[in-house]
Amino acid sequence: LSPSFSTRAFCFLVCLAMLSALHNLKTKIKEIEAQIKRHLARIEELGGVIKGIEPLLVDFLSEYNGRYIWLCWKEDEETIMYWHELSEGFAGRKPVKELEKSEQLF
Repeated sequence: LSPSFSTRAFCFLVCLAMLSALHNLKTKIKEIEAQIKRHLARIEELGGVIKGIEPLLVDFLSEYNGRYIWLCWKEDEETIMYWHELSEGFAGRKPVKELEKSEQLF
């Protein structure tokens, strides 16, 4: 039976030989993780609240008709197209066009 979790089997010596490459990759991964954390922190400094990473989902607190709401942006959206109540999440998103009828949003 071939294991379903791997397409190749390695002998012990080959695994030892790969350790150097694995350590280098681990170092690069740690560097990339640090960069991602800095970029996410920058989003928060700008006022965004990160709600998801993959895909990137960012909410911005806004006020509308005397109550707070979230303006919601997802990475594949060209602009902020949706909003939702504070108590709702992604599934509760509604088109911003509903809010644009009132100048109180802007």
